[in-house]
Amino acid sequence: MQSNLWWRADLFEEVEHGAAEVGIAASPLRRLFWVRLRPRDREATFVVSTVHLTDAAGEELGTGVTPRVRETDAVLAALGGIVGDGEPAFVTGDLNDGLLPVARMFAAGYRSCFGSLGQLPLPTMPTSVGRFGAPGFAAAFVYDWILANRHARALSASSPHVYVDERAPSDHWPVHAVYELP
Repeated sequence: MQSNLWWRADLFEEVEHGAAEVGIAASPLRRLFWVRLRPRDREATFVVSTVHLTDAAGEELGTGVTPRVRETDAVLAALGGIVGDGEPAFVTGDLNDGLLPVARMFAAGYRSCFGSLGQLPLPTMPTSVGRFGAPGFAAAFVYDWILANRHARALSASSPHVYVDERAPSDHWPVHAVYELP
């Protein structure tokens, strides 16, 4: 599988779930994975989704043309058919781009957990200078995001940079956020 969504069964009940095709041709198993959950103490539901957009490589580096704009538009169209009126919704994942997908999500009403709190996010990629394998190339990017529509309120956000035995747990840093639901 390309993505996972986890939740605490003692707090949330699954109402439904799915995997929407959003045109990530370079990785055919990638989808917009989503789940509708209901907190066990109320009737209202919310949607959590995750997506892993196309990596920047090959032809894109030569042409400067990104497939992530088309993919983001497809994600937003899919969410339009999934998320109910007034329903809180979250989009999480590796967008492999720190600008264009996030700007399109923002224009569609989704805000990053950091931006909602007036904070700048820490870079999430790479976790080491040697990640790109090119001597002399060092850059950091914010590729991993948690975004929510206006029906969820961010309370905190972080990107914990932690090591185990001097190694990062992945080539990307995680993003963590706490939200309040109405």
